[in-house]
Amino acid sequence: MAPFSESQIDGYITEYVSLHQPLWGAKDYKQALELIPSLKELVKNPFLMTLSLEVMPRMIDTGEHLSATHVTKVGLYDHFIEHWLERGKKRIGEKKLNPQSRAAFENLIDEGFTRNGIDFLKKLAVAIYKEQDGQPIVEYSRYKDEQTWKSEFFSRDDEMQLLREACPLTRNGNQYRFIHRSLLEYGLALAVFDPHDWRQSSTSKSSLCRRGSVSSISSFIEYSKVDKKWRMAASNAITILVRVGVEFRYADLKGIQIPGADLSQGVFDSANLQGADLRKVTLSNVWLRGSDLSGVQMKDAQFGELPFLKYDHSGISCMYSPDGSTFTVALLDGNMNVYATSNWEKTWTLSGHGNGVKSIAYSPNGDRIVSGCYDSRVRIWDVATGECLYIFIGHTDSVVGAAFSPKGNVVASRSYDETLRLWDVESGDCRYVASGCGSIFDMAFSPNGDTIAFGSWDCSVRLIDTESGECRCILIGHTRWITSITFSAQGELLISKGWDKVLRAWEVATGTCQHVLRVRGSFVLSPKGNQIASYTGWRKDIRLLDIETGVYVRRLSGHDREVVDVVYSPQGDQIVSGAHDSIVRLWDVETGECRHTMTGHTMAVMMVLFSPKGDHIASVEYDKTVRLWNVGSAA
Repeated sequence: MAPFSESQIDGYITEYVSLHQPLWGAKDYKQALELIPSLKELVKNPFLMTLSLEVMPRMIDTGEHLSATHVTKVGLYDHFIEHWLERGKKRIGEKKLNPQSRAAFENLIDEGFTRNGIDFLKKLAVAIYKEQDGQPIVEYSRYKDEQTWKSEFFSRDDEMQLLREACPLTRNGNQYRFIHRSLLEYGLALAVFDPHDWRQSSTSKSSLCRRGSVSSISSFIEYSKVDKKWRMAASNAITILVRVGVEFRYADLKGIQIPGADLSQGVFDSANLQGADLRKVTLSNVWLRGSDLSGVQMKDAQFGELPFLKYDHSGISCMYSPDGSTFTVALLDGNMNVYATSNWEKTWTLSGHGNGVKSIAYSPNGDRIVSGCYDSRVRIWDVATGECLYIFIGHTDSVVGAAFSPKGNVVASRSYDETLRLWDVESGDCRYVASGCGSIFDMAFSPNGDTIAFGSWDCSVRLIDTESGECRCILIGHTRWITSITFSAQGELLISKGWDKVLRAWEVATGTCQHVLRVRGSFVLSPKGNQIASYTGWRKDIRLLDIETGVYVRRLSGHDREVVDVVYSPQGDQIVSGAHDSIVRLWDVETGECRHTMTGHTMAVMMVLFSPKGDHIASVEYDKTVRLWNVGSAA
């Protein structure tokens, strides 16, 4: 189930209060969510939302300063389980029991009913993982399973029957399961590792095996350091610990082998992970500040969010190489960082520009990068060596756009000096200069590379032959300057958008205008060329428009503040958006549904982009952070 948005949370609270009439009113719940940051993040999970509304009135003292209150996932589960068992005890106590059951019930009360219930829950969770590899449904037949491990929990023993009735289990015929899988994981985590006993100082490293447990499963993580046969058990154990909120700050995890583990949202700040085997590990929203990752194996690791890239200078733009093997970030200090996407190690820092890099682009085969800078220079870089191959000099003001032609033999650059230049990549010669049109706001190569189009202050779009420099056509129709242009995938259409709030679709071969559409704000063309997504700096939604009919076919709503950037996936079936609400959203184009909500940014998201395969997303934030997300090829 997708995470709740803020509007969904408000609606759920209102409905919950109306139906259940809890101790708190809707205003109390919303005040707590507003003032307790940790709680607001937790309740985006639908099950935790339900659980939280039930336990919050008992867990939180509204008389205290709520802003100083810290609520953890473990704390929510603790209160929920205790409350569930107490209600179960009360319900059983009010029932008419036979003498044997009544005696068993009183024995459980004497020993501590809630403590017995938690112990039952822990042991059952451990058995489920040990005996059936975490498969949550347990089938029990008295005749077939009387001599198996299942009889310890599901026999007709009076105490077992009472504890089953009190615990958060459901029954369907001869099948038993926890009411939610996360409760199974919580029970195992309590057995493996009690979070209440996890006490670390900020200066000491910790051992994973400080205390014993019902099954000593925590020792699997330690065993994996020296023996590969424990890898699977260690992966399962650490996955469960992370899921229920156990933190591994300063933990000594040197050499652990946990391939395939899910460490999503785990806290590993300042942990020692030297030489760890993290192949195929999921690292979504993981915290690794100050951690030692030297020698770590990370092949095929899945990054719902990668360990994000943080800079001292704001990132202006970023881009994947055409094959997705490298990723480059351009910075205001004039440098560019190149990363290998296989392990996200920085391979090069490209230095030479004297000011902020405004625009970057890869060559079609990905072996070179072109950069345009505020220092009025255009540079060509070798990706393999990090060397600057050429410096193109000619512009007299900041270069704000640079791109390779699809053939890779020509580079185009546009500048605040109101010119567009075409450069020969091999010779370095400037083969064409466009001027006299006023400011040039956008440019685009045709898919075959024979033509470059640019829009300018004089309200026209010009199509230039990239070999001869001849003007093939001037497209006239806009009444105000051109803000953006793009070619369709096959190159038969050119789409232009002007400050006159009009979008025009031109037939390239004839220069005739095929469609005129009223569109406010910015737009992006779908890969198939049949649809555009429009968005504005003052609107919270994204609108999908059919170019042929001019009809809005879908509206994507979910952001709480204005949308800043929108991009289609390479396949055209998804859209990613970034907004002033600090959220990145992934949308299904066909249904308009939000598939994923990616949180982690703390300021407005000013740029988003897909990897070439469509399985990763990069997002750039105003707080000098680039975040990288794994969304899967079929997400």
